Amino acid sequence: MESLREAGFALLMSFLCCLPTAPLGALPRYAGRNEPKGWKITVYSGIIALLFCWVAFSANTHGDMTLGLLAYAVAGIPLGAAVYGLVLRLRRRSENSKTSSQKKREQ
Repeated sequence: MESLREAGFALLMSFLCCLPTAPLGALPRYAGRNEPKGWKITVYSGIIALLFCWVAFSANTHGDMTLGLLAYAVAGIPLGAAVYGLVLRLRRRSENSKTSSQKKREQ
């Protein structure tokens, strides 16, 4: 039971490390919201985060959790960009459905 408690604590800490860096991923996506290739920001930051995680977790640090926490923090950047991309897509879809229903009413 104790290992389950430790695993839950580690999951909570990893979430708390990702949370502050998520706006760093959403900001470039917000700045390029009118451009059609905004998904590239998510892909490039995801590749950088995967490389950073690979380096952090392959390094033999003998119990030091600093690189792991930094890897989780860097992983929050593409997570924030992806979440903002989904929100933007849903918002555009709802706006398009509103305008199409208004056009039908006018006809």
